[in-house]
Amino acid sequence: MLPHTIGDMARPSPALLSVVYLWSRHLSAQGPPEKVLLSSVLHHLSEDLSGSHPRRVLHTIQAEVLLSYYYLRNGKVLEGIHHADAALSLSIASDLHRVKSPDIIGISSQIFANPIEEGEHIDAFWTVLALNNHWSVIQKSHSVYLPLQTGAVDTPWPMDAIHPESPVLPVGSRRTLEDFLDGRSSYGLSEKALYAKSSILFERSNAIHNVHDKDRHAIVQSGAFAHLDSLINVVQSSFPPIDGSNQPRSTRVVTQMLLYAAIIKLHRPFSHENKSSYRKLILAAQSIAHLTRSIPSNPQGCQINPIIGVVWALACETLTPLVASQGGNEELVGSLDFLVGYMTRFSDQNPLFSKYPFTLTLHSRLNNYTETLLSPFQSHSTANANHTRQSG
Repeated sequence: MLPHTIGDMARPSPALLSVVYLWSRHLSAQGPPEKVLLSSVLHHLSEDLSGSHPRRVLHTIQAEVLLSYYYLRNGKVLEGIHHADAALSLSIASDLHRVKSPDIIGISSQIFANPIEEGEHIDAFWTVLALNNHWSVIQKSHSVYLPLQTGAVDTPWPMDAIHPESPVLPVGSRRTLEDFLDGRSSYGLSEKALYAKSSILFERSNAIHNVHDKDRHAIVQSGAFAHLDSLINVVQSSFPPIDGSNQPRSTRVVTQMLLYAAIIKLHRPFSHENKSSYRKLILAAQSIAHLTRSIPSNPQGCQINPIIGVVWALACETLTPLVASQGGNEELVGSLDFLVGYMTRFSDQNPLFSKYPFTLTLHSRLNNYTETLLSPFQSHSTANANHTRQSG
């Protein structure tokens, strides 16, 4: 925290400060009760926009995002969606989707003190969009940003670092989201940009996944299925391969998991009749298990993005019927068992894992996990043991 007194305008806004304190208390279990801090956050959010803080709009958006993630982690769906919607509405009202747009360059609301401040506004927009994409998948609904896909998003992709002495942001930017979804642009390769792109592809795959059965043939015929599959492949090719000497950063792990989750969402409805989709489905679920190995298995001191719980549950839902139909496939059983173990260990600090519909369904299916899914291996082991005793 900067050494400024309370009330100094150089400090973060009251709402942003309060939500940071709330997260600190939540993660450390030290300090005032969370209910007290949460009440303070909600109070300041209702008042900050009418205050005089010079950065009250940006800080309110950031506070709404942090609060929405807090609710996401705690499995409070309605509250989380409400604050994600508030962040998106305020972002659009503040033209954050048109930063660097040739249409509004020079307007007072778009004049920034330096590249760092401009970069913060760019980051804020894509962070808000990614958050809303996560909630859209959780709701199994279309994203609220659908109108933005008609070319309204001009804001450039975020960069990993902006320095005052190196203003490397583009002079102007137009149709960023539309060009990406149409496959006309491949720029935007920072970790922040790739994370935003993966969330967009996850949401778009979810939209196709939720289409009624009778409409799926039309989607394939229109080329939308193949086009989205190609976009996922393009973004995936932007990452270096992961091996023992190249451990990925945590952000990259989450991004790649989201891409594999997008593959599952896109291909699962077609996997029964399309061999290619079936193979991609299995590979994506196993790849999520493989990426999970880079996450420490001890939840103490390891904080993870709560969206990972949704991805884990999706992979487990995919693997469960595969294991049931291919009872002798030890690799699939191992991947499923591994992911279930991680979800179980992290569920105490991530209530979402036990409240999210995927997980509720998964838990009901796994009540007899040992007896049902692993029975072929147990029966085989028992038979061998009996044979050994008889031989002895």
